[in-house]
Amino acid sequence: MKLRYQEKSFPLVVNPDFEKQVLPKLPLTLTFKLNGGHEYFGQLPTTIDYSADLTAKVAAGSIYFFQDWQAFSLNFGDQDIAPYQVSRLGSFPAELLSILQKKADSLELTLTE
Repeated sequence: MKLRYQEKSFPLVVNPDFEKQVLPKLPLTLTFKLNGGHEYFGQLPTTIDYSADLTAKVAAGSIYFFQDWQAFSLNFGDQDIAPYQVSRLGSFPAELLSILQKKADSLELTLTE
């Protein structure tokens, strides 16, 4: 799976079980909103059933999924989000991390195969 921002594509390393559920729905263009000063999240327009590997500690450069909100999250800062728990899905490259750390209010990103 890849994430496209403007004209650049970034390869994602994503859990295969999650990827199987999302691939048939791609491409998906989502508005990712800045949240909590440590992440961008975008709500999926479809229901995905995935709640494995739950954690309350998120790390920069990692991708997470919050089942209750159907939110796909890109973290650019380490954070303890307790009492919430999210599933770690994988990671994204450092080049994308530097874009996220600029902290725009929102970003339009497209998930592709």
